[in-house]
Amino acid sequence: MLLSTDWFLPHWSTLRMTTENNACIQKGCREIVKQVMKEASDYYLVDFSDGRLETTRENIRALARKCGMKGPAEATLVELIGNKPEREQFHKGAWLFQMLSGQLTADDRLDAMTRLVITRAKDERRLTDELNFEQLCLRANSAWDSYIRGLTPELPTMLPDFLSALLASAQLTHVLAQLTTIHKAQLLSKFQFVAKAVTGVEVDGTWSAV
Repeated sequence: MLLSTDWFLPHWSTLRMTTENNACIQKGCREIVKQVMKEASDYYLVDFSDGRLETTRENIRALARKCGMKGPAEATLVELIGNKPEREQFHKGAWLFQMLSGQLTADDRLDAMTRLVITRAKDERRLTDELNFEQLCLRANSAWDSYIRGLTPELPTMLPDFLSALLASAQLTHVLAQLTTIHKAQLLSKFQFVAKAVTGVEVDGTWSAV
């Protein structure tokens, strides 16, 4: 659904998905959305069975092949559509990590290299933070974008909310990919401590294996 919209088409690079065939992918995604929705007027009324989900995943993989998607863009797409039950929990942890990253980098007790990696990741995301995806979605007036918003009438910003979670997860994944196993463990321990102190939330350690 996200890749089918007009409002997000100019911003695929935020997910490292810039390709020469964005229009091909977008058009194919619209066809897949129609297949998923069938006669349903509300997104939450569609078939969410394992069989349908796997069929949709295969259709998206086939679309990527048809449109010649390769490299980082293909890897990102494959990651997005993968069957990963733990993803929602990771998204929640990543969002909280993003919110608390300033406090983590200000703590001299955290390894200097780890703080530098977090700071660089934050700097790289500043341009993305300047984009108000919620407003882009709500103000989009193409017939297709209006249709997509209407599929979740009680939550018209479902897609930008989902995108925010994706971007937070991408930032955390990028940070963790640059750290050693020891530094990951140290960061997780500090993150859990800060999260508990600030929000009262107990953060699990599932993302430490990323």
